[in-house]
Amino acid sequence: MGWTPLSTPLTACDAIIHHSGSGATLASARTGVPQAAVPHGADNWINAAMIERRGQGLRRDAEQIDAQLLDTLPHDHDMRSGPREARAVLAAEPGPDLIDPRLQALTE
Repeated sequence: MGWTPLSTPLTACDAIIHHSGSGATLASARTGVPQAAVPHGADNWINAAMIERRGQGLRRDAEQIDAQLLDTLPHDHDMRSGPREARAVLAAEPGPDLIDPRLQALTE
């Protein structure tokens, strides 16, 4: 089947539970999807703490994922507003197409 960028299915998701790796964290933030971060290695704990601190979602251990969390994450107004704000902030940032010429100019 091949590789599918996480950002593609996220556009149809109301929330996501992930390991809080940088790719999943940033794709979820860019899409504006509430996150439940379940860290287990590398930079996962730093990312999970940032998700919670910035209002993007919650940091939980796997044992803490329950029916209440699954209902709260996609439906709670406060849980949805933080990710929407992050999506707007990230959308206003310059993309690689604008940054690349700046980097090229620095090497000339």
